[in-house]
Amino acid sequence: GEGALHAGGRGSRRTYRCELKQERIVQVEPLRGVLAPVVTPFRRDLSPDPQRLVRHCKWLLAHGCAGLAVFGTNSEANSMGIEERMSLLETLLEAGIPATALMPGTGCCALSDSVTLTVHAVKFGCAGVLMLPPFYYGSSSNSVGRKWSFVAQS
Repeated sequence: GEGALHAGGRGSRRTYRCELKQERIVQVEPLRGVLAPVVTPFRRDLSPDPQRLVRHCKWLLAHGCAGLAVFGTNSEANSMGIEERMSLLETLLEAGIPATALMPGTGCCALSDSVTLTVHAVKFGCAGVLMLPPFYYGSSSNSVGRKWSFVAQS
C-alpha cells in the first residue's frame, strides 16, 4: 500500500496519477495554536543536518508551538531535492515528532514532485501540506486552482 506515481501519455505531454490505498488515508484534526515556520539547519557542505533539525523541532514543540511548518520558504525547501525532503520528514517522525503536528511544504516547480511529496506526507498522516502556486512560469488563478485540484485528487 505505498503511494505510487505513474506517468503516462504520448510525446512530451504527460499525465500523472497517484494511487494510494484508501485504508492508508488518515483523518487528522486541523492544527490549532501557533504553527512555527521551521528553519532547516545545513552543514558546512550544504547538506541538511537532520540531528539539528530534530532538536530544533522538539524545542519548538516543547516551548508552546502546536505545529511545525517544515520545508516551506523559511526552510530553504527549494534548495533541497525531493528525496532529501522525504528523508528529513521520515527522520522527524522516527524521532518522535507527531505527524499530526507537521505541515510540510510540498510545492515544487514540477507537478509530479509536488504530487510525490504530498502523497508522502498524507501517507504518514501529516496535519496538512504547504503548497506554492505555480511560480516560475506565469500563471492565472485558473492554473493555480487546477494545480491544487490535481494534487488534492491524487
